[in-house]
Amino acid sequence: MPNTNGQRAGGRRGLSIRRLLYFLVSIPLLTVIGLYAFVLYSTVGDAVNLDRGPNLINATSLPAAKFDLFIQAERRASMIYLVAPTAANRAQLTAAQAATEQNFPTFRSQMTSAATTQAATTAETNVINKMTGEAQQLSAFRPQVIARAVLPATVMATYSGILTDELSLFVDETLSLTNAPTAAQAQANTIEVAGREALSREDAVVSAALAARQVTAATRVQLAQLAGARQAV
Repeated sequence: MPNTNGQRAGGRRGLSIRRLLYFLVSIPLLTVIGLYAFVLYSTVGDAVNLDRGPNLINATSLPAAKFDLFIQAERRASMIYLVAPTAANRAQLTAAQAATEQNFPTFRSQMTSAATTQAATTAETNVINKMTGEAQQLSAFRPQVIARAVLPATVMATYSGILTDELSLFVDETLSLTNAPTAAQAQANTIEVAGREALSREDAVVSAALAARQVTAATRVQLAQLAGARQAV
């Protein structure tokens, strides 16, 4: 007779180990992501108070920093759903998609407001147009995610491209500042944004691996690359 009790015990141990790994990995990631968000909002606000001249910082940096949180959440939910299409994961994905869609009109209006267009350089305007255009195109991309008709690598590249645009915008804005203390603060803000985004990418990959209950060789390589990129920031 097979030892079913042993199998059940082994299954429970396996589930407990998986849960332990999840808490050990995901909670520190989410904690640090939250810390990055807090630091970003507070330091960007300080930079604006130091130098009221560049209205572009106030008109674009804060809205972009807020909107990228929705993009990051939707990316993570999409990655999880692709490998584990449960009802609960689909509900989380639908909620994340809806949150991004609901906040996009406000984000777009802020990116195209007079405060932005009158202060932006040509380089900054090009980045803003690219970023808002790619965010708008998500409406056609989302049904593919729901249908699981795209690969995780495509999902990562699609959402990360928007966030990379945002980082480029911050870099361009930093270069346009003439006040030395404000420029130094803005540079620190940009580093915070880059670090938070690198960590968010790791979180999306780790969360998907945990949802799939397996860590492939390709995933290990990807995590090593992401960790290296984050440490290089």
